[in-house]
Amino acid sequence: MQKMKIFSEKDLSERLKEGDRTAWKTVYERYSGQFFAVCLRYVADSEAAQDVLHDAFLKIFNSARKFTWNGNGSFKAWMTKIVLNSALEFLRKRKNADTFTDLENVEQIAEDEGKAEMIPAETLYEYIRQLPDGYRTIFNLFAIEGKSHKEIAALLGISEQTSASQYHRARMKLMAKINSYVKDNE
Repeated sequence: MQKMKIFSEKDLSERLKEGDRTAWKTVYERYSGQFFAVCLRYVADSEAAQDVLHDAFLKIFNSARKFTWNGNGSFKAWMTKIVLNSALEFLRKRKNADTFTDLENVEQIAEDEGKAEMIPAETLYEYIRQLPDGYRTIFNLFAIEGKSHKEIAALLGISEQTSASQYHRARMKLMAKINSYVKDNE
């Protein structure tokens, strides 16, 4: 049995720039699981998420020469940004008229965050995946990726108010599911 060499992130990025096909395989094997999870956060359909992942890897491989090393973690961060942008591009292409709507007078959400900790992580992730595309996208960008509403608005071509209201609507839907889960499992 042949021992496989473990490459550092920097070595892997340099080999990928040179067009080394074994580096392509290593990058895919090392990061595809993590990047598939990113795709699933935005694209609820598993098959569509797999297509987004495939497109993202093609973009990574085709633009590897443009990558500039900025220290440990920079290669993965660069690839993650490509994956995220691929998922957002997919959603923009499929966007229908009511995906991102301007909502005013958003209801306030009761701050009952502690209940979310009572739910298994996989159940919570499933609740997030069940959100409508617009809600799920903005929830993930704000709550998980840590983007501001201003950044989200620029990424999605919507107003900051729309981003904020969609986020609050997503939280309301999640809290309703969480409350129901807690009630059913008390």
